[in-house]
Amino acid sequence: MSGPALSVVICSLGRPSAAAAVESAVDSAARAGQAAEVLLVWQAEGQPPALPVGARAIPAFPVGVSYARNSGLAAARAPVVAFIDDDEVAAPGWATAVLEAFAEGADAAFGPVDPLDGAGRPHCALDDEQARWITGAAERPWKVGTGGNMATRRALLFQVRGFDLRLGAGAAGRSAEETHLIAVLQRLGARLRWAPDMRVCHPTLSDEQVLASRYPYAFGAGRLVRRLRSLPLGARYGVDVAWAAREVVRRRSPPRARELAATVRGFAAGALLRDEGSAPPGLLERVPDELRTHLGDRELRGWPVGHGVEPHFVYRAGADRVLHLYADPSPRTLAAVSLRRRLGAAAAAFGAPTLVAAAAHPTALWLVEEQICGERATALAPASWWSAAVERVTAMGAVRGPELAQAAWWETACRNLPALAGPTHAAAIGAALQRLARQHAVLMHGDVQPQNLIRHGGGLALLDWGGATPDGIPGHDLFSLARTARGASAAAAALAAIARGEELPGTPVRAALEQLGLRGADVPAALLCSLALWAAEERDRLARLGVPPQPLVFAPLLAALAPALGV
Repeated sequence: MSGPALSVVICSLGRPSAAAAVESAVDSAARAGQAAEVLLVWQAEGQPPALPVGARAIPAFPVGVSYARNSGLAAARAPVVAFIDDDEVAAPGWATAVLEAFAEGADAAFGPVDPLDGAGRPHCALDDEQARWITGAAERPWKVGTGGNMATRRALLFQVRGFDLRLGAGAAGRSAEETHLIAVLQRLGARLRWAPDMRVCHPTLSDEQVLASRYPYAFGAGRLVRRLRSLPLGARYGVDVAWAAREVVRRRSPPRARELAATVRGFAAGALLRDEGSAPPGLLERVPDELRTHLGDRELRGWPVGHGVEPHFVYRAGADRVLHLYADPSPRTLAAVSLRRRLGAAAAAFGAPTLVAAAAHPTALWLVEEQICGERATALAPASWWSAAVERVTAMGAVRGPELAQAAWWETACRNLPALAGPTHAAAIGAALQRLARQHAVLMHGDVQPQNLIRHGGGLALLDWGGATPDGIPGHDLFSLARTARGASAAAAALAAIARGEELPGTPVRAALEQLGLRGADVPAALLCSLALWAAEERDRLARLGVPPQPLVFAPLLAALAPALGV
C-alpha cells in the first residue's frame, strides 16, 4: 500500500479554532482524491481536540513555531508537506491546487490568504490572481508568500534542515522563519510557484492587532538580513519602507505612521543587535511543582540559547543552582539522567555538578543542578587544563562494563555504522568494530570538549552530561577532547596524528590511551569507530531537524580519515 501524497502540518498552542483548521484540511484533501495525512502539532498543556479520520496529533513542547513545524516535518510521510495556521480554514480546492503545483514541477508553492470575515483588516496582502513561477533571487522573499499557506517538497526541506529555530514566533527572532526559508530556497535555485487557487482564509485583524504585529514582523526581517549577511536584502527592505513612508505622507494617516515607525524600529533592532537569544522566561510557568521546592525564591534568568539536537534552555537560579529544560528529550538524554542518579555522589569524582533534582514529563525534562562558576577552558591555553581533563577521562574509563560485544547498541552498530562511510570504507569500519569486540565498555561522557570544561576552586568541572552512557567505547571521550582542544580547523590533523601513534604537542594522549586499554592497532580501530558514531549522531540530528542550517562536519571527516585508519 502506497503512502500519502500530501502531508498537512498545523501547529497549535491550543486555539479552539485548531479543530476547524484540521477538519478543513481533511475535507480539502479528500476532495483532491489523493491519500493525505493531517498532522496537528499540539503544543498546549491540555489534550488536543478529537480529530477526524485522516488526522493525528503530535505532542511537542512549546518552544516556537519553527520547532513545531520541524516536529511535524519529521513525522510527515508524504513527498509534499504543506503548512497552514491553526486559525485558518483551507478552501475546498486548496489541496488540489497544492498537488497541481507540484505536478507542474514546483519545489515549493505559495497561495493567498483571504479574509475569513469582514470585521477588520486582511491578515496578508499577497493576492496575485495570476499563477507564476518565481526563480532566482530577484523577488523579495517577503513578497513570495507566507508560512500560513505554503507547501514544499519534503526532501528539499530536509536538505536545508527545516525551519531555523532562532526565527519565528516563540523564538528570539520573533518572526520571519518562512521568509528565511524562502530566501534559502531562492539561493539554491529552487522553483517556487505562486498558485492563486491554493487559498486559505484567516480572521481579519483590528488596527490594534496590526500595530502590535509590525515590530515583531520587522524585527524578524532584520534578524533574517543579519543571519544571511545580505546587504542587498537589507537595502531592498529599506526601499519598501521608503515607499510605505511615501504613502503615509500622501494619506496623512497617523495610524499608518505609527505602524511605519514600529516597522523601522523593529527592523533596525533585528538587523543591528547581536544574535544572542536568551532562554524565554515564559517557559518558566511550566516548571513542575516537584522542582519548585528546590528553586525556592531564587531569581531565574535565562542564559543564551544553544542550538543542539534537542532545544535546551538553561536558567541561572540565584547564585548556586542552574535549571535545565530539554524539550521533547531523546531516549539517550533520559537514559543519561538515570545514569547520573545511579552514580549519585560518585559523579563528583568525574567533575559532574551535583544533580539536585530531575522531573521528566511527556514533552520535557527538567533538571536542577549545582551551579559551577569559573573560567571556561575555551578562554584558556590547552596546556593549563589538559592534564586535569585527561584525568577526568581516564577516571571515567576505569568504570568498566561488559565487553563491547555485549553492549545493547553493539548489534545495531555493526549493522549500521559501516554504511555511513559508503562502500569504499565499510569493510574498514566493520573490521574496526570486530577488533574492539573484546574490549570492555566504559563510562563515557559523550561530549568532552573545552566549552564543557570549567576551572574552578583548583579543580576542573565537566558539564553537559546529556549524552553520558555506561557502555561507551574506550577512548571516545579522549578523541573528542583532542579533536576540539585547538578548534575545528585543527581537528583532522590532531586525529590523524593520534592514528599514526604520534604525540600532540602540549596535549599528549598515548599514555592515557594505554591506560584505557588501547594499544597498537586498537587505537586507529577505536578512532574509526568514534568517527562513525559522530557521523551517525550528526545524521540523526538532521533526521530530527533540531538545528538550523549548517554544514556537515563528521561525515566528511570520516571520509577523509578512513583511508589512513583501515585495520
